[in-house]
Amino acid sequence: MKNKHPMRYKYLSYLKELVWLIISLVITLLISLLLFKVDFTISTVDLYVKESYYIFQQWTLLLPLYLFINFLIYLIKTATSKNRSQLERWILLISGLALVLTLTFLIKTVSQTNSSGWTVYPPLSQSGPTTLPDEASDPELNQIGNILLILQAIILLILFYSVYTWKKR
Repeated sequence: MKNKHPMRYKYLSYLKELVWLIISLVITLLISLLLFKVDFTISTVDLYVKESYYIFQQWTLLLPLYLFINFLIYLIKTATSKNRSQLERWILLISGLALVLTLTFLIKTVSQTNSSGWTVYPPLSQSGPTTLPDEASDPELNQIGNILLILQAIILLILFYSVYTWKKR
């Protein structure tokens, strides 16, 4: 027996995936409000890491967070679902690739910030005219860059495995 309304079911699957994308957006906004205390009326986010103070544009924090949450939701959905739709797999692949690209941008930003160095105290005005303080890299930024790089590698491995199993089926 043929399906009477194939287009209706197609639109329902699109609507279902749209709801999941909105859910991941809501989760992102809740996490950013609770964890990072993001104020959506201003365009920057202030983060305190140990003794350092960093200011980021909101999108540089919210976009990777949204992509990461979206990637996790669709990874769990495709891993636990017996009948995976093509749309779910494409959303997983696109969100994973967008997350990898966003992490590449963040790694570049962190490494540029860290390579420009930090002035070691005492400041130049107190060190005298003949001695200049060495520039030192921030170990917290090194750790953040390394964590982002490892996360990027893990996501790429997951994507490769997902595409491999996708082609096998």
